[in-house]
Amino acid sequence: MGVDLSAVWELPDVREALARRDMRAVFRAVSAAGLSQREIAQRTGQNQSDVSAVVHGREVQSYDLLVRIAVGLGIPRGYMGLAYSPGCEPRSPDQEEDEDVKRRRFLAHAGQVVLGAAVFGDPEPFSVAPWSPTPAPRRIGMTDVEQVRRATEHLRALELVHGGGVVLPAFDGHAQTAEGLLKARAADQVRREMFGAVALLRGRAAGAAYDMGLMDHARSHLLQGMKLAREGDHPAIQASLLHNAGCIERHGGAPDAALRLFSLGHLSASNIGCPRLLALLEINEAWAHAQLGNREQATRAIASARDNFARGETENTPPWLSWFTLAEVRSVEGVTWVALGEETKAVSSLREALRNRTNANLLSQSFELAELGATHLRDGDLSEGVRLGMKSLDLVGPLRSQRARDRLAPLQTAALRSGRQAADLTHRITLARRT
Repeated sequence: MGVDLSAVWELPDVREALARRDMRAVFRAVSAAGLSQREIAQRTGQNQSDVSAVVHGREVQSYDLLVRIAVGLGIPRGYMGLAYSPGCEPRSPDQEEDEDVKRRRFLAHAGQVVLGAAVFGDPEPFSVAPWSPTPAPRRIGMTDVEQVRRATEHLRALELVHGGGVVLPAFDGHAQTAEGLLKARAADQVRREMFGAVALLRGRAAGAAYDMGLMDHARSHLLQGMKLAREGDHPAIQASLLHNAGCIERHGGAPDAALRLFSLGHLSASNIGCPRLLALLEINEAWAHAQLGNREQATRAIASARDNFARGETENTPPWLSWFTLAEVRSVEGVTWVALGEETKAVSSLREALRNRTNANLLSQSFELAELGATHLRDGDLSEGVRLGMKSLDLVGPLRSQRARDRLAPLQTAALRSGRQAADLTHRITLARRT
């Protein structure tokens, strides 16, 4: 257990193997330096049989295991693309001394801040280190692709509960870092999957920007995502991004531009035969047609979307499209019926959407409650309209979402027309929309 491996990590061929995360070559180099397979297993928290399997060709893709190997064998994490700070070369004694000085300076400031006294010496000037991006590994595998996907979906989940304003800066940073991974070496399939993962990330980032009313920011993310989807040969992802783009234009008051974007996406989705994706595009086409007063096209698009959604229950649907559920279909149906003046159908669709919602998506719940409240107010059911409107405002209040406040507009109009009986609701909406 006393074998010093520090010199091994500086050998050019070993450094290259570490950059590729080629643990077979690394373990063989360690064995040549005098460390047995049993000792490698003890240091890295594995069974000896697992170490033997790696030596004989098994790939190591688990991020957690790569970290255990780096820590257990004393490998500088940056050599394997696992570092979270710039620079991974061994430090000289002078650098160690500089670090010690910085540590003492930090302790002095910490004591001053916490206790209000120089308990660890007089604080010297302390500068904040500039931000620098996470160093990208020289080679990536499917583990890296999954990390990008998981981080993207985690941020998306936070957005649905707290609004786009909470996660947009994180999405921007995540996109910048993830695109750096596209420059690393990778197997062809890994590279293709990474292009798809980053394209979807750009789409999610666009959604957060759109939620905050930052349309140009959203369009920039979408165009970059479309380029990545094309380069990685992902027509389904490109169709999904065109759906996002269409929703942005429809929200901005340009349903005709939205329909052109949806039709581009529809073409891609038809060519690859993905019914769930077709349903997503068609139900949103229905809403845009309804805004333009195209009743026949809107009702036809609703019927087609329902059929394709049902087909998608039994046919293969990409995992990244799992968010498009029955609740989403009924929600867009509801606002489409509102635009067509079919209030009874709108109430039925919106209530079904809410029944299928969970607290994992407070953002959409706020939209549906506002639409449903406005519908009841227009029909003269003031008590129910006010009750639902207040529930929507309870959700909108804490959300960092411009879109949630914009979606209060129909409720505000209906409340104003309802007079004194909806005065408190009108007042709360006015305050919320000013926020």
